Amino acid sequence: MARGNLPQGLFLLLWQVAIIILYFLFVDYEGPYHEATGEGKHNNVAQYYLAYSHVATMALVGFGYLMTFLRRYRFGAISYTFLVTVLIFQWSILTLGFWERVQNGKWDEKIKLSIALCVDAMFAACSCLIALGGMIGKVSIWQFLFLSFWQTIFYSANYILGSKTLKVVDIGGSMYIHLFGAYWGLAATFMMNPSNVKAKVPYKSMGASYSSDTFSMIGTLFLWLFWPSFNGALALHDVQARVFLNTIISLTGSCMITFAMSAILRHDGKFCMEDIQNATLAGGVAIGASADLYVTPGGALMVGAFAGLVSVVGFNKLSPFLLQRLGLHDSCGIHNLHGMTGFLGGIVSAIVTGIATPQVYGPIFDELLPRGASGDQWKYQLACLGHSLGISLIGGLIFGFIADKLKGICQPHTDDAFMFDDRHAFEVPEPGYLNYDFEMTRDVEMTKATD
Repeated sequence: MARGNLPQGLFLLLWQVAIIILYFLFVDYEGPYHEATGEGKHNNVAQYYLAYSHVATMALVGFGYLMTFLRRYRFGAISYTFLVTVLIFQWSILTLGFWERVQNGKWDEKIKLSIALCVDAMFAACSCLIALGGMIGKVSIWQFLFLSFWQTIFYSANYILGSKTLKVVDIGGSMYIHLFGAYWGLAATFMMNPSNVKAKVPYKSMGASYSSDTFSMIGTLFLWLFWPSFNGALALHDVQARVFLNTIISLTGSCMITFAMSAILRHDGKFCMEDIQNATLAGGVAIGASADLYVTPGGALMVGAFAGLVSVVGFNKLSPFLLQRLGLHDSCGIHNLHGMTGFLGGIVSAIVTGIATPQVYGPIFDELLPRGASGDQWKYQLACLGHSLGISLIGGLIFGFIADKLKGICQPHTDDAFMFDDRHAFEVPEPGYLNYDFEMTRDVEMTKATD
């Protein structure tokens, strides 16, 4: 039996047994749920569960279908999204609880499972899914699960450092989730790319089709619709409406600019589905860190429009440049959708917190901006931007290097012909699967950059 056939099922079985034991030892319920969950002014349980279900929908349907643009990797895109989400959800409850106890010193208490913690765990899974977008199709699922295992540990440490120790404002995860996941994924994929990646990836496996691009748009629309819930899931009740409004307005701005710039920058003034599938969502990422703050409607619209501009330019100009100069191939363009716009979100949050005053925010000023009274909140925002970027890059480089050495062990097929191809891991309906030439509509960045 080929290596990788039996061990993959055995690994998942042993993993689940280990998690069950750890949950018995270290996890318990938070408390009674007939009232609010003890989270102060946070929403009640029913509202929390609604927020959780929206975030889970974004992770499973939104991210899953967004990555189905690869015509011969659609089983992998959806199935691996499902597997990674569930595995990291379970694991992150433990890692978040561990680092919180490192921060507060309460080692005698078990991790208190609440719906709010489930939302945080789903956020951790989303960060790993963003990283998956940078390397999907090029690495085995076992290499990626190895990377996700370590990413979740460092993600949780980074999140607790920023939110609990530094008291940084980032309600929508521009820095904690998007920037961290993007640069971890980019650093890892840089270390794991084939030595001559531009020449080795087969054209047909990389291509998108009319139907695969249409399926991908399902993910885009789900993400666009549910992004306000993503940003506002853990917001204080007093400002949750502002989170929703800022996010909605910002998303409309990125959508409009994406269509405009796609027609301007692409060939013959036509729209490109790659831009529309991704850059239309950039406003939700960029406004995340300041979504609960007084950005003003005009400000939210401007942030979204600028994020859309940055993202489209990234897809059109920066990604081919990084591929040609550095050999950095970004499968789903996570640098353009999550990396640069997450960085922009951190900068916007520093500006907004720097000009914040108690007169504008009223009695919730100190709760929203824990460092606001001293006037130093903006400094901590920039510090969080720096440590999120630094930890993600260093961690991605180190564990990407290690994961690259596991290639021959973790996957039975090491031939590059199996990249971006479901056949190495899934049973596929061969006749229909292989008969796809008639619907080829566009190639992807790797091929375009070498034309």
